[in-house]
Parts: sequence; structure tokens; C-alpha cells
Amino acid sequence: MKIKTIQIFFVAGFLIFVSLKTFSQPTGQAIDTWIWVSSAPAAAASGVAVCATDSDVYVFKGGSNTFWKYSPSTDSWIWLSSAPAVTGTGSDLVWTGGDFIYATRGAFTNEFWEYHISGDSWTVKQSLPVNVSSGCSLAWAGGNYIYAIQGEGTDFYMYDITQNVWLSTTPTLLSVGGECELAWDGGTNLYVYRDWGTTIFYRYDLTTYSWATVAGWPWGTSTSGIGASLIWNRVSGTGNNLFGLRGADSPHFARYCITHSSWNCTLDDLPYSDPADTPIGVGSARGQRLACIGDYIYCFGGTSPTTGVGSTDMLRYRWRDVDPPGKVISFVAETGINGGEINLSWVCPGNDNYLGNLPSGSTFYIQYSSMTEGVVFSTSSPQNVYEIWIPTGPVVQGSTVYYTIGGLQENDTYYFRIWVRDNAGNWSEISNGATAWAMYTTDFTPPDAITDFEALPITQDEQITLKWTSPGDDGSLGGLTGAYLIQYASHTTIDTVVWSTSNAQVVISTANVQPGSTQYYTITLSGGTTYYFRIWARDEAYNYSTISNAATMYLGIYPPDAITDLTATLWNSTVGAVMLQWTAPVDPPSGGEVSSYIIRYATWNFSDADFDNVNRVRINLTPKSPSQKEFVVVTGLPSDQTIYFRIKSVDSV
Repeated sequence: MKIKTIQIFFVAGFLIFVSLKTFSQPTGQAIDTWIWVSSAPAAAASGVAVCATDSDVYVFKGGSNTFWKYSPSTDSWIWLSSAPAVTGTGSDLVWTGGDFIYATRGAFTNEFWEYHISGDSWTVKQSLPVNVSSGCSLAWAGGNYIYAIQGEGTDFYMYDITQNVWLSTTPTLLSVGGECELAWDGGTNLYVYRDWGTTIFYRYDLTTYSWATVAGWPWGTSTSGIGASLIWNRVSGTGNNLFGLRGADSPHFARYCITHSSWNCTLDDLPYSDPADTPIGVGSARGQRLACIGDYIYCFGGTSPTTGVGSTDMLRYRWRDVDPPGKVISFVAETGINGGEINLSWVCPGNDNYLGNLPSGSTFYIQYSSMTEGVVFSTSSPQNVYEIWIPTGPVVQGSTVYYTIGGLQENDTYYFRIWVRDNAGNWSEISNGATAWAMYTTDFTPPDAITDFEALPITQDEQITLKWTSPGDDGSLGGLTGAYLIQYASHTTIDTVVWSTSNAQVVISTANVQPGSTQYYTITLSGGTTYYFRIWARDEAYNYSTISNAATMYLGIYPPDAITDLTATLWNSTVGAVMLQWTAPVDPPSGGEVSSYIIRYATWNFSDADFDNVNRVRINLTPKSPSQKEFVVVTGLPSDQTIYFRIKSVDSV
């Protein structure tokens, strides 16, 4: 996979066009993991330096004029033309996006070189204004300039590639130490560890030539040390990150999210915040160790656990995974050996297509249906399917995976599809289809009949609660998996009703309900009539119990109690104002408060027949609990007349 990022921006008053072509080779390696790749021909020494082009990693061994190229595509090392002189502390390499790499020699000199990639040749260029020290670091910012930190000081320079001249620019805020490392962020900023026994992290603005201190540090009070390194992952947008080694013979590795200005950020799209540490410590030999190509970061020359000095190790870290697992092409469904079961099997693809084992945190995702029409198998908008998510990993690529689905409708045919999602969230393509029918059982033993079916006393308007004791799955034995079926009829239909499981209006699914357990079900019905109920139990093999005993209940209509103590008195001699008082009534059958009140009045003694035809009092009153006193003041009434009031309470029905 090749990803091309194009950026256009202003730096130092110049319009810069940058084409960054990032090469990503699927390897099967899991995201956020380190592995060893082919070791270098010799161990790293002080003066080691690493940089990368779109396809290869270039390495100064350090302490010599040895110069190598590591090819990720072939996992091999190639000897290149030797550097013009022995490199030492303060050497560094930087690629400028084309056919050239630039280098400081280090070794406390000011020598500066250019390497011609296609010609495999070196050219001595204009020397730096000062001798460099440990901590010297180079960064290319996408245009005509290379930036250089002197190391062990505040000096900061920019090199004009076209004119072959060095220019001074704004010094760092404080001296940077011998373990600093400079990195471009792909935009208008450079970043650097200050070192010098501190946890300071600096940012340089290419448009204003100014330095600022960046908040935060990923390693607490632990400062950077020999081997400290910093690299940009060469991606724009939300994936824009710097990755850094602390050095000091530690394995500490962190990432800085440029978008959110945060170390080990939790706000971006990557599935990890704090990246995995290196499998060995990095230190011992001074120099930059990191290079980035596509989804991978390479680290050369860790500290040997046996000798305590630089090693030949070359490590590879996968910071991003955009390569999906392969499509499952050997998906098989077979009828199981137990009732309602189908056995599935498939060959596990790789993390990247068919490369690498499927890592921990991955998922097998299965969809199935017994329908033949209206079914959509999809990871985004499935329709009329059941879903099974199987967290998994690690699973060896090419190994056979088995899974049994139970609880299916016996003897029905089911259709299956499967996808694989890796731990980076990449989805495979949909698998081939797999089809099988669910095994049926030879269970012919029905549940026992329910013999204590009853309707409980009414406690709520328009609701009847039914109660019974559950039988077993086989007679009185075993947890009942299946359903209860309830049929009911009113007094108007009881003479013509046919009691049958096929006429049941209510089906209540069950799963391993233990025999002897008490069950309840509340049904909502209209009041003012008698209801008659029967119930059956059914097991998963569709064996039905015989019909239960009868349960009967009259469901009445229960208006609130009448208010019998309404009084009316003048309200503080206010003209046209009367205070009404009464006792809050009970709302049967629940015994709770009513929902509202309706108050009406007239200048004549009206009856209930006229209640809806006279004036209504507009009130906003929340009824109190029964037996508590209610009162309301009615204003705007006609004066010098006798007013007659009547009140009704209203329940929720």
C-alpha cells in the first residue's frame, strides 16, 4: 500500500511545496508491537546516526566511516560508500525528500557532507559555523533549509541547500544538552528535547523564528539520556505524531500527538495511547536511533544485555496498521450433534491479508439468519440477522478455528457469513457463505401442567397480575428453556372461546427457569369485565404441557373517591377571591393520590348533570397524598353574589 501526502505552506516567507510519499509494506506485524529484524553487520558505537527515505533506512555505524543501507523489503543490509571521515559524537543524518542525504560528521568538528543516493557518493559541503558537540541534531523542514542544533549550547543554525551557506537563527531559550534530538512535525514547527538533566521539551516556530516550551513530559521526573531520539511519523492530519526514545539504557518509548499537543494522547484515532516500550534498553552509544517508513519505525543499536555497549540489533515498531486481515475463504457450517446446534469452522487469515498471526484484541464477527429474503449481511447496516462477536487472539495464521452455535430453531436452515477485525479496527472482506440446518432433538417429554395458576388481587387500574409455579423442562425436572403461553377471554367471548396454544395471545420466552420457582406476569386490559385465563409451558423441543387450571378475575373500573368536605371562605376580604379547602381523596385500587382536580362554579346551585356546562377554575395544583389537606384560592369571581362550587378528582386512567 502506498500513501501520498501533499502539503503546501509558507515557511520563513517562502512558498514551499512538499510531496511526502509514505511507503507501507504489509508484514503481518501487530500494531503497537516491536520485533527484531535482520541485525546489522556490526554493533553501534558513539556517533551512530539513522535516517530514512521512502523505502530504505540509512545508518552511520558510529566510531568509523562505515555507512549502511537497510532494506525493509528484503530485510537485508547493504554496505555503501564510506563516509569522508570517521564519525563520532554529534554526527547526524537527514534526508531532504529527494536524491540527497546530508550529514554532520560530529567528533567535535564542524564538517558537513552531502550523500548522493543514486550515485552512492559523498561531497564535502560548507562547514558549520561552529564545531558540534554531543546533542548535535539535524532536521529538514520540507523546503530549502536544513536546521541544526549545535549541542551542548544554545546555537541554532539553518543551512541553505541551494546556496550552500549556513545562517544563524534564533538560539534556543536555554542550552540544550548532549542528549537532545531535533524533529520536524511536517508543518511549521520543529521539536527538541532540551536534556541537560531536565524534562523540558521545546518547540520552534518556523514562521516566527521563535522558541517555546511545550507542556508535559511522558516519563515523569526521568530525564533523557544517551540514545535519546525523536522522529516524526510523516503523516498529516489526526495521525500526526512524534515518537521518542528516552535513552539512558531504558526501553522507554512515547508518542507526542501534534494535533492535541499531548504526550501519550487519548483523544486521537489510534487504538493505544502509551506505545509499547522497546524490548531492550537503548543507550550506551551517543546518536539518533530512529527512522520512520510508512507504518513502521526502526530503531538501531540498542544496549546489549550481555556486553552493556551498543548492539547490532535492528528493531521494528508498527505505529499504525491500515492493512486489513484477509477474507475468510474456507468458511464451513455443519449440523451439530445436539438439538438446535450448528458447528462452524474456518481457516484464520493473517493480520495483514494472509501475513502474520491475528493479534490479541482482534475479533471474529459472525452474522446468521434463517430467512431467505430481506436479509442484508453487513458490518455497518445489517438487516434481519443475528450477530455473534468473538473476541480473540493471538490466533496462528492458517490454523483452523471452531465454533458451535446452540439454541437455534431445530430443523431450520441457517445462512452464515463471517468477518475478521484486527486490533487496529481494520475489517476483512465478507466471507463466502456457509449453510446448514440445526440438529433436532429426540426430546418427547413435555413440561408438567401448571396447577396453581391464579390472578392476584387488583392493585392497579387496568392491570391483572398472574402468578404460577414453573414446572420442569421434562415433567418436573430440569430448567425450562422454551416459553409460557397464556390465553385469555372476557365474559363476552367465554362461551365461544377455544382454549389452544395456537390461540394464546401472550408468549413469554424462558431460559433455564428452575422448576418450583414462582413466576409473575402483569397484563394490561380494559376494565369493567371479567377475564378468564389459561396457561401452558413449552420446552425448546416444542413439547407442550397440558392446559392449566383456570384463573378468573373481575377487572373493575375504579374511580377516585368523592370529595365530601369541600368548603369555601372569603380570602382576606379580597374582592372576588375565595379559598377552597378539602381533603385529598384516595384513588382505588392502588390507594395512592389522584392525578388532578376539576373545579367548577356558578351563581346558581348547579347539579352534577350541569357540571360540564358551567365555569371552570383554572388551577395548577399537584394533588397530595390521601388524607392531606388541599386548598386553592380562586380569584376573579363576581362580587356581591353567592357562588356555588363543586369539585371532582381525576385518576390517571
